[in-house]
Amino acid sequence: MQGGSKKKMTGQHWNSPPEKMVATAEPKKGGFIHKMSVFPYQKYLYLPVIFGVLLLPLCAQAGQRPAMSSAPLENPSSLPTDEPTEQGKLTDLLQILEESTEIATKTKLNVDFVPGMVTILTGDDLKSRGVNTVQEALNLVPGFTTSMAGPMKEQVTVRGVSKQLSGKIKFLINGMQANDTSMGEPFYIYAIPMDLIDRIEVIRGPGSAVYGEFAYLGVVNIITKTKGNRIIGQYGSFGAVMGGGVFSYTPPKEQYGFSLAMSGWQSDGGHVRSGLDRDLSGAPFNSPANSHLYAPGKVNEGISHRSAFLSAYHKDTSLVAQYIARGDGERFGHNDVLPPEEDRLSLHSATWLVEGRQNFQFGKEWQTTFKLGLFRDRFDMDRAFMWPVGMAPLPNTISKYVNEDRYYGSGGMVYRGWERHTISSEVQYSDSSAWDSSGTSLGRSIFGFSLQDQISLLEPLDVTIGLRYDDYNQIGTTLMPRIAAVYRLSNNHIFKAQYGEAFRPPSYMELNPNAQPVNGTPGNKPETIQTLEAGYIYRDHERVGRITLFHSELDDVIDLVVTGGGARKYMNTQNIRLHGIELELEAKLSKQWKVDSNISYVDTKDVASKQDLAGATDWLFNMGLAYAPQDDLLFSLQFRHVDSRYREPGDTRLELGGINTLDVTANVMNLFLPGLTLRSGIKNILDASVVYPALMNTYPNDYPRPGRSWWMNLSYDF
Repeated sequence: MQGGSKKKMTGQHWNSPPEKMVATAEPKKGGFIHKMSVFPYQKYLYLPVIFGVLLLPLCAQAGQRPAMSSAPLENPSSLPTDEPTEQGKLTDLLQILEESTEIATKTKLNVDFVPGMVTILTGDDLKSRGVNTVQEALNLVPGFTTSMAGPMKEQVTVRGVSKQLSGKIKFLINGMQANDTSMGEPFYIYAIPMDLIDRIEVIRGPGSAVYGEFAYLGVVNIITKTKGNRIIGQYGSFGAVMGGGVFSYTPPKEQYGFSLAMSGWQSDGGHVRSGLDRDLSGAPFNSPANSHLYAPGKVNEGISHRSAFLSAYHKDTSLVAQYIARGDGERFGHNDVLPPEEDRLSLHSATWLVEGRQNFQFGKEWQTTFKLGLFRDRFDMDRAFMWPVGMAPLPNTISKYVNEDRYYGSGGMVYRGWERHTISSEVQYSDSSAWDSSGTSLGRSIFGFSLQDQISLLEPLDVTIGLRYDDYNQIGTTLMPRIAAVYRLSNNHIFKAQYGEAFRPPSYMELNPNAQPVNGTPGNKPETIQTLEAGYIYRDHERVGRITLFHSELDDVIDLVVTGGGARKYMNTQNIRLHGIELELEAKLSKQWKVDSNISYVDTKDVASKQDLAGATDWLFNMGLAYAPQDDLLFSLQFRHVDSRYREPGDTRLELGGINTLDVTANVMNLFLPGLTLRSGIKNILDASVVYPALMNTYPNDYPRPGRSWWMNLSYDF
């Protein structure tokens, strides 16, 4: 998809790898990327001015500079603190919390003091809003929106940019990389239930200087619950049933413990009916030549999801083991042709992540962390529908598998012995093998080294300088820099600025010339991005407001290209320029009321065509309202607006209109007995139309989504 335009309108196979045939990509030399456009701030001045006027009543007299946290480095899975009481949870949901995070620097700091733009979403708050999965949670991050990656899978759009099978966001689960080399996109994580999640930490913008590959448009770290004991059950629309629990044990005054969070759920996905599908005959839609197609018809959106997260530790030694399996119906079809009506789940994935960690503390100045890990991913497509019988000479179904094994190790160090400096570095090595049923395989080894210095340059000014070097056996070397500054004028006023670069290597599917139905190109190069950000934060105990301006340049973007004869390929064809603004406001209005909102504007252009990027939207808006009329009772409203989305060049359809949804949720704590919580809600209570965009010449009426739905959740803490 290149630039877009608007029209004005009123069974799984566990296979061993074949003999390795390494797909190679054209080498690319590393180095700093020097080209930087002047930030086009002039056209957006009126927006921060308006937001600043709104903030004036909130601002207080400048106070003293807050102290930076100097807590030692911790594993992300150990971040959750002691489980609060139910009454404490309700109180926290109405507070303006000062969160700490390690995601931006791997050293713990207050979220507003870290370089770059970071969002923290807490699990209990999300659940109280009616958010049930990771996919739903990401819609609340400024500049983020989720939709469908083609006819079958989910995708996340960040600041107007999204592509199928792209891996443009680095996903971590308890600090462990979830992205695979095969497709780059860990679809299985989107359906993790919120009941198992303690918090989600998000970097908005490049993160390769710290996290390397895939940390291109952002980084998302999903941290599961490791404290307390809870059993959970949920039931809702479309036959959705979920059960699970969190179980932990830490003896008093002992230095060991373990936790297990697990769940399973399934749903028929919703009563969705498609419009007409892709025209395979070359005849007009609704013609006799297309009379044997299954569209319009029922869409199979069934899903089954299983997950388990185990952590155990003894003193400074820990083990984390995670398993996630998912099965899906074919939705709108592997080839944008609607399959016959059935309930079979033909897409299956199973992923294991295992990591051992060892920490060493040498006085107050040195800390080191060593990690060894295994990532194993199995994806199986069982007789997926391609086209009706007789439509083409080839078989009308396809069965294939894509598998990957990855082994890795790392050693990290934090040194605080040099006054005004916190120096951290990490060495990493990974070796992966990906192979599929076509007989093609990809072997990828990566050596990476990162170095970072956090400098208290002046009393109110902190500067972070970082650099990461990666050496790939296929694509050569990359060198990704970052420089950031945080200026704390007072306890209330914080200013930020950052320049960073990032890259995304092509996935196995984008390199494999035998992939189906879209072929890869062995010569594809890594995508690169350069981003300049500036921000202002005002906060006190009752409210916090944030303004972020950003400008990014994306080069060598891999896009889906239609070649001669109608074949589709992944190729480096696109350069993108984008700039915009993100505004956030959270305020406690009284003891009973809290409001939060964010609004994002982005202008995303294809450089060659000068047109808006297909699938992008100019405006996103979220607003949440929480009301606690009495102890143990909380109501919430969540409103979301997605502006109209752009079409591809040459697409004659009208622009796809905006989306407006309203969710309502009620939470009752300590129902009948302490620790028993009942939550219930209605999503899209006004039953607004929700439609995701489809590619040109596929589904003319795009991908409709389910309408109004309800859910009920019962949990017991013991």
